[in-house]
Amino acid sequence: MKSAFFRTVVAAALLGASMPALAAPADDLGQLIAEHWQWVLKESPILASSVGDKRYDDKLPDISLAAADRAAAQAGEFI
Repeated sequence: MKSAFFRTVVAAALLGASMPALAAPADDLGQLIAEHWQWVLKESPILASSVGDKRYDDKLPDISLAAADRAAAQAGEFI
């Protein structure tokens, strides 16, 4: 009986050690918001410049239909 309990505890400890640590929901949400904001800035270089992000100062927004389709598909990935 003691041996079975000990094996169960050891197995649970090994299983727990082999699993990656999960982030808290708030951490996941914060990361998603940060990634989305970076995507918005990349897609909207004029907005990026207006909020002080100079990385896209040499770019203009692509207003083609193909770019809108691509942006819609990428935006869907955030959902």
